[in-house]
Amino acid sequence: MITQGRFDELAAKHNAPGAVLGVMAGTQIQRFATGVLHMSTGAVTEVDSLFQIGSISKPYTATMLMRLVEQGRVGLDTRVVEVLPDFKVADPHTTEQVTMRHLLTHTSGIGGDFVHDNRTRR
Repeated sequence: MITQGRFDELAAKHNAPGAVLGVMAGTQIQRFATGVLHMSTGAVTEVDSLFQIGSISKPYTATMLMRLVEQGRVGLDTRVVEVLPDFKVADPHTTEQVTMRHLLTHTSGIGGDFVHDNRTRR
């Protein structure tokens, strides 16, 4: 079983400025928080703190899409609007032309990064 002290040690060992961990064993849930949300403000990490997911979702998305390609359900050159009819960006031409390949290779030209300001507590 993990303890707060052990979680603090691991975060320090791996140079994590802040981290949150939830462990469920049966019906018991343990929640731990350590460090800071933002190094320049010193906002303390709490068990309900929000973190940017960053690039971790990219391999999941690419794997899922490539599974669909493998199954023949979509192609890399399939236009996004063919799969997601409500897909829309500011430029109508781009909306019509962006393909799955563009999204996977970050060559669509669309700005897609939303960054939540987590420098202070909610």
